Amino acid sequence: TGVMRERYPRTAQVSRRFDAMLAMSVRLGVAPVDAARAGPAFREAVRRCIACRNEARCRAYRADAASSDDPRAFCPNAPFFASRPRVNDDRQA
Repeated sequence: TGVMRERYPRTAQVSRRFDAMLAMSVRLGVAPVDAARAGPAFREAVRRCIACRNEARCRAYRADAASSDDPRAFCPNAPFFASRPRVNDDRQA
């Protein structure tokens, strides 16, 4: 709500970045629930996303399904996502 954002301005940023991380997970073919199963590694990934300075590039990449941009060039969580099972992948979490 507006009151929360006024009182805790960082709340909106954290919420936006968490949503972005989940969207990036989907964009890279990783089910968000599988990403979350990584436990402490997931928490660290969320922290990296919140602190990331590449929000605009990330947003552009997520918005363009045909983008040939390589997330490893801008996403500090690219190694984390690469380590997670893909949707329809038989690897176990």
